[in-house]
Amino acid sequence: MKAIPNPFGFTESMFSSEFIALIKAEIRKGYSITPFLGSGISAASGIMMGMEFDHFLAHTFVQIIDKKWCIRRQGWPTNPSAVDVGNNLIRIKEIFNTACENGGRKPRYLEGSGKVAGFQSETTTISNPIFDFSRPLIPKVIPREIEVIRADRQLIRMATSLNNREINLTPVTLPHLSPTSESYVQECGIRHMYEWRAALEFFAKVRVNSNQALEMGTFDNSIIDSFNTHITAGRKPNLSHKMIAHLTRPLRSRLLLSTNFDNLVEQAFQSLRFPLQVLDVRTNGNLPDPVTVRSRNTLLKLHGGLVDTRADFSLDQVPSEEDMMRLSHVFFGTKDKRVIPSHLLVVGYSGSDNRCILFMKKLLDTNEEFKIFWVAFSENDVNYLRSVFTEKEYKDRVIVHQDSRPELLLYELYQSLALGLPSGGFAYEFAAKVPPTPQHRKSQPSSDKTAIIEEMGELIGNVLANPSKPLDESKISELLYWEKKESFQNDADREKVVFDMACTNGANFSVLSKLKKGNFESQTDRTFVLDVGTEATAICRSVIKHLSNGWRKEVVWLEMQDYPSARYLADDLFRTLALRKGFHQIQVLEYTLDPLGDSDFLPPDGPKVSSKAPDDERKQKESEIRKLCEQTIERNASHFRGVLEAIGYGRPRHDKKFDTDIVVAMYGRNVPGATGGWRGRPWKNNVSASTASEYSNLQYLLEALGRAGLTIIYLPFTEHRQFREEAKKNL
Repeated sequence: MKAIPNPFGFTESMFSSEFIALIKAEIRKGYSITPFLGSGISAASGIMMGMEFDHFLAHTFVQIIDKKWCIRRQGWPTNPSAVDVGNNLIRIKEIFNTACENGGRKPRYLEGSGKVAGFQSETTTISNPIFDFSRPLIPKVIPREIEVIRADRQLIRMATSLNNREINLTPVTLPHLSPTSESYVQECGIRHMYEWRAALEFFAKVRVNSNQALEMGTFDNSIIDSFNTHITAGRKPNLSHKMIAHLTRPLRSRLLLSTNFDNLVEQAFQSLRFPLQVLDVRTNGNLPDPVTVRSRNTLLKLHGGLVDTRADFSLDQVPSEEDMMRLSHVFFGTKDKRVIPSHLLVVGYSGSDNRCILFMKKLLDTNEEFKIFWVAFSENDVNYLRSVFTEKEYKDRVIVHQDSRPELLLYELYQSLALGLPSGGFAYEFAAKVPPTPQHRKSQPSSDKTAIIEEMGELIGNVLANPSKPLDESKISELLYWEKKESFQNDADREKVVFDMACTNGANFSVLSKLKKGNFESQTDRTFVLDVGTEATAICRSVIKHLSNGWRKEVVWLEMQDYPSARYLADDLFRTLALRKGFHQIQVLEYTLDPLGDSDFLPPDGPKVSSKAPDDERKQKESEIRKLCEQTIERNASHFRGVLEAIGYGRPRHDKKFDTDIVVAMYGRNVPGATGGWRGRPWKNNVSASTASEYSNLQYLLEALGRAGLTIIYLPFTEHRQFREEAKKNL
């Protein structure tokens, strides 16, 4: 499939194979490829990213304000628990509301979601209080509406244009407030919590004096250095780092650019015994001389290393002309010093630093043949890049491929370039567990059919992300009907399709249903059974795409036929999650389910109910069975919540239930446990109605996972599917 031209000035590549083919074509022309690495490649090593990073900064702020935590003496606090995250949010809202009211501004929250929707002015002097420097910018951990986010961004741009970033960071509304008072320190702090660089600046300035009181002091850069050491301690290279090291030769690359301050790339090169010199561009430092950079294999750290990191607002400054020229000479050489011209491969970088974006645009402007191959993590990142590279002259020169698992893309790129696997003797600990890639066929599905599948994926995905929202079953049925309409030759065909849809999940057709009650009372709204009569994998892939891109969910795909029992499935699920958080095999052993024992997933051994027993006796025994089932499920759910919190997943919801951003898709449309001898009986969405004990075990597990905060999508092996499989065998 060809790349799709984009009117915004860059090209989007759809398939990884096509994206890789474009890179190979440039290498055949004689170009080299220079990797540009962002913080995203270190996420799988367990380094804090995204909301986890924001929650840690918020936790540190609350510890400093309420407990007089001194980073200089006590070091950095431990990572917050799920309960801490909820309590910190409440406390930060209190401080934020007070700071707003001090300036005559009152935040307006939406009911239910708790998002900030705007501000009310207690005076008439400001026509629109949302665009007002007197209020603090909203801390990252407080949810807010998109209009308020845009307003904060505009305030930041206004402050930048005035060359006064401090205008948002000091309590300008309280001129009578003493700079040595704790009230002043508290408001200064909340004004710094809107952005990670500002938060670190506050932590580097705040002091706990000899009287155990807070005060503001001068900037202490050692606090930033200790922060870097804290969040990178004990982390090991993941597959991305190792594949970057392996790819240097196939890509002909003698230079790596990175915005990361960790040393994981260096560790990967050292483990492979590949030589690498590291050059840090420290705070207020310039780029090194091109001759020094090109003298050997070099890692150029644009934001510095563990010491003297560039973690301030200089990341948004316009680079000097000298730095622009030096980088251009590194890539394209000079008349006197010729080099192999190079393109850029961007991985794990969001493009949020203005300084680095200007470096890239300088390279695009300097050489009309220069190209950027960009691996974007999500659809939001792609949309952001559209707003960055708007120049028409960049068309077809910025090629963007969206992939939430860049390490697997790099692994595929190496195999395509080297026509083999990486050299042996090293352990590559990673767990793919991703949905199957659509086949790259010559005859692709019609655009109408693709649109229908995408619409179904969005409808179902919205329900999974927001379980309180009902699914429009009539709309889904209509989409399934139209997906089949091209095959209708007569009324008989139409009736057959309607019958097939009805047989899919029993007489009452339902594409998406929640786990039904059996020997237990279902207490979760996170476990769903997804069943469609056609294109199930494609529709589920569309659902996952929508959850990943639109709702930023982390997805695990499990093939049910690979597991001989529900217990093995649970073990592999938590092993996969632990590996994705940077835990390695030895550490993963701490989070296996051995303490529970195999029997905990089995229906509890209790009194058997005889159909001939008197009604009172039968009801009593049924009550005892339900009680035992409930104890089994809740014991597992409690253990799962502890494991998830220990490896860095999970947070409390507004209703105080445990929640995560994990979606587990379990594909069981083939016979589950085929490798372990499960009987090929169809699924029934009711424990008491199931005749196969394996399904009873599975339903207990699904309920426990849902209570632990995971969203589950189960694609079952239904009676209709069994009928089709038997018909195929007969043919």
